[in-house]
Amino acid sequence: MKIQDVLLQGKSGQRHNSEVHAWGLEMERGVVYAALRHDGPHYTVLYIGQTGDQAQRFANHHKAEAFRQHRAADLAILREGSEERRRAVERDLVANYGPPLNKTAHG
Repeated sequence: MKIQDVLLQGKSGQRHNSEVHAWGLEMERGVVYAALRHDGPHYTVLYIGQTGDQAQRFANHHKAEAFRQHRAADLAILREGSEERRRAVERDLVANYGPPLNKTAHG
């Protein structure tokens, strides 16, 4: 279930309208996603990734334990069918937000 819309901005200044959903959402293929934690009235971006197969990514995500430890509660998703475009958006968003779980090998 969609909670709200959120605007994510890349370092380039490009803005991306995204939907926030509760953690555990089964999503369609082709998304850029951000793992989010509620910090008061705001969200903290913990991790940004992209995938062509969302269901498989979260079933065995290499950051699953780190998501739990950092209290990831919601996911922002941006639908994008092109893998090349997803990777470009992912890099741009990571460059802007510097999510802590994108910086470490083990979360």
